[in-house]
Amino acid sequence: MDVVRHTERLARRVARLEDTSLRFDYVRHELQRIGADGVLALLAVLHAPEAVRRAGLGELALAVVVGLAHPECASLREAVARLAVQRGDQAAVRLVQRDAGRAWMASSDDRTPTPATREGWPLTLGERKSLARRRDRKLIARALGDPSPEVVRVLLGNPALTEDDVVRLCARRPVPSAVLREVFCHPRWVVRPRVRAALVKNPWTPLDVGLALVPHLGAHDAREAAALEDLSPVVRHACRCLRQPALVH
Repeated sequence: MDVVRHTERLARRVARLEDTSLRFDYVRHELQRIGADGVLALLAVLHAPEAVRRAGLGELALAVVVGLAHPECASLREAVARLAVQRGDQAAVRLVQRDAGRAWMASSDDRTPTPATREGWPLTLGERKSLARRRDRKLIARALGDPSPEVVRVLLGNPALTEDDVVRLCARRPVPSAVLREVFCHPRWVVRPRVRAALVKNPWTPLDVGLALVPHLGAHDAREAAALEDLSPVVRHACRCLRQPALVH
């Protein structure tokens, strides 16, 4: 199989899908169809230096890394990581092997916000998820500070949530890395350039997520991220190496 031609055909199919969620779902199912070997070959084409010159590959590249992060692709992602290790493909390993976040630092302040309370008593997880569904701006602001990925997952689907809200969430420090991963996995928000930039620039963002998003930064955001001393050296190096316009605008 000509991997480059297959990738370009897939990119054209993806480009015809206007609905973001449908596009991401389609790519996720395609990844499961082609298996670990096919995914590794696909990643090699999408992340080759010349990929930025091929129209439409940016949207596909983003959908692929987000698709691999979906729970349905957990076993596939592990298989791709094992295969990448066997072949010595460190770039692919970093893209698909899950990182806990901030593991590169010798020490860090990992204190996270405490859950919302009612009259001094903690709310249950169910109550906090219920609040995250409400369109009340005060309740949304409250949910934005919740440390639970489950609560944030519900909040990200709230129609009243704005891009500014999500950017603030992604810029929060400290913040559980699992919360930032939820934003990365959400089709509605990961396609927003400001959200991607905020994720890359946050040192609590898992390394695999940061590296997956670096190719999708604009030049200005890449320069800013490269200069941030609290970021992982690996992410900063990837930003410095970004010499082409962003894959996805």
